[in-house]
Amino acid sequence: MNTINKQLNTFFSQHRLVFWYDKDQEFRQDFEEFELDSVEKCVVKNNEFGIKVKILIRQPKQKFLLYFPTSCPEPRCNWLLDLLLCHAELRTNPVELVLHELEMGREYASLIESHLGFFKSNDRKDKLRALVDPQDSEAKLRMKLLAVIGSCAPDLESLMFQLFRELCAELKNAQGSLGLEALPGKMGVSISKFGLGAFFWEQVERHYDYHSEQPTLMDFLLQLMSFSIAALVDVPPQLSVEARTLINHWKDSYQHRAIYDQLSKIVASENYLNLKNNLQKVHSVETLLELDGFSEIDQRILFEIKREFSALEPPLELLERWIDSRKNSHWYEEYKTSYNAFHEVIKLFILLEKLDLKIDSFEDGLEKYTQTFYKLDLHYRRFMTFSDQSGFTDLFGDIEKKVEQFYVNRILSVLNEQWQEQIEKHQWHSDNIIHQQSFFEKLVRPLLQKNGKLFVVISDALRYECAVELKEMIQREDRFQAELLPMLGVLPSFTQLGMAALLPNKKLEMDKKAEKVLVDGQSSQGLEGRRKILQAEFGKKAKAMHLKDFMKLNQEQGRLLTREHDVIYLYHNRIDKTGDDPNTEHLVFNAVQETQQEMIQALKKIAAFNGNNILLTADHGFIYQKLELDEADFIEVDSAAAGIGKLSRRFIVGQNMDKNPSLWSVSASYVGLSEEHKPFAKKRLR
Repeated sequence: MNTINKQLNTFFSQHRLVFWYDKDQEFRQDFEEFELDSVEKCVVKNNEFGIKVKILIRQPKQKFLLYFPTSCPEPRCNWLLDLLLCHAELRTNPVELVLHELEMGREYASLIESHLGFFKSNDRKDKLRALVDPQDSEAKLRMKLLAVIGSCAPDLESLMFQLFRELCAELKNAQGSLGLEALPGKMGVSISKFGLGAFFWEQVERHYDYHSEQPTLMDFLLQLMSFSIAALVDVPPQLSVEARTLINHWKDSYQHRAIYDQLSKIVASENYLNLKNNLQKVHSVETLLELDGFSEIDQRILFEIKREFSALEPPLELLERWIDSRKNSHWYEEYKTSYNAFHEVIKLFILLEKLDLKIDSFEDGLEKYTQTFYKLDLHYRRFMTFSDQSGFTDLFGDIEKKVEQFYVNRILSVLNEQWQEQIEKHQWHSDNIIHQQSFFEKLVRPLLQKNGKLFVVISDALRYECAVELKEMIQREDRFQAELLPMLGVLPSFTQLGMAALLPNKKLEMDKKAEKVLVDGQSSQGLEGRRKILQAEFGKKAKAMHLKDFMKLNQEQGRLLTREHDVIYLYHNRIDKTGDDPNTEHLVFNAVQETQQEMIQALKKIAAFNGNNILLTADHGFIYQKLELDEADFIEVDSAAAGIGKLSRRFIVGQNMDKNPSLWSVSASYVGLSEEHKPFAKKRLR
């Protein structure tokens, strides 16, 4: 049903007579086609008296549609004026139709006539109907017309965001050439077509104090972004406080910030603001710390931090303040890994300034490492991880070398030499820290006796400082509580022996070639060997499986696993696997991050399977430095020499081996195994 028919039906539901003046007879066909029960149609043309008699005397209850193929006469000449005033008039000029359809008062007639093209679309009218309020001022109503065109909220800020989106698309398609049209895209065409351009620019001027004889959105954008970095511009625009609010809201908007980022990079280019050239004129980083409109600002700050690090004594506290000041800035997330890398190396340097790297005894060395010295490894690892992830090779290349030399020469060498001295004169035993060989009796069995069920997750080579960080991650999760205890690993420190030490055992030994580790005479080789040892203690109530297989279980399978078993060992291997392969060892620090996330997911999975008690441990740790080792870092050993059973980069295991002055010889009684040689301090074997 068309608009005229709807309107007529509405009128006849309330009136007996409806007058219809159609001077140009544009709607004669609509009149002819209109049909409604109980309504009689009459054409009125010089027969007003007869019509009046018919209506009032002959058919006083009949409904009439009176069609006049003329304009409405002046009141003094209108024979039917009394009836017209008492009943309804159908107005069929376009403005009147819109007023009726949108149920708007005649005070909006001139506004509708000014933008009549807008109302030729039923879709636009339907959208406007949902927004219109009878109390709207003309300015508010025009803003709502713009909102319909822009598919946004009826406020200037939302409209600007949509127009910037259109501008961004045009600039990218035109490969960054200046958009000379006043308003871009389909939105701009519609705003101009419907006569709303002048109103739009009036609002921009009123709200943002933007003035131009020939305003364009591109010019306004350039002024807006220049205004946001006024300290870097020779003659900054004088816009309003509301303009600053606009750009701040734009940067902070989850929906629109991507467009801001793209446009800011276009605007910063040499075609427009040539920001890099302006930044070269800045001599103080302090000028930049409060600015965040462009990524180039953060790049400049980062390279200034690098420059400061080249000093013999970098101003660490100042650099830390610079970094902290960027944490809430717009581009921080994009450069977060770079800032984090600098933050970690600053913490490393500050920590070393405060620490006395002196080990007075075996127990003192263990205590100091578990309390503070581990942080040296942690900050070094995190720095190397973040610098790799940043992708800025020209930013961190020289600093990595400096940090590496710092770490190796001032930390590893100093601590390893002292530690070597202590372990040569002290039995490999601690009165304060649990020995790895006692893991099962001291930790697993008491928890089983107390709580009945236990999951043991073993991540190969998850060293202590990585576990400290993992504990903090776990505590940030809901529903989990975590406690961290250090453990003194077995010697020699390698996977087969470390894994065996975590099983129930009274005696550990290796075969002559050190290829197998025996637990109470039984092979602990592989998953099957470990499962047999567990089941020898607990029967079918014990289970050993790879963590990757455990993670594939659905909830029903997982809860059944928990119900049917008391102790479940889960084995995970990412760090050690990555570090043992020459092709991937450079990724070992990334493997730590991946492992930590996988451990979090594993804990959640165990909890979902009704596992409430979990021990998470490792078979051994690792040592890694990024730069290639010098020849002086290696000790040549003949692998075919008599008595050698196992030769690795860190130790030799065998029987009746020849003494080597470059190696530290340990008796079987020292470690409870066959004869072993280890290199002094941080050297490697080959």
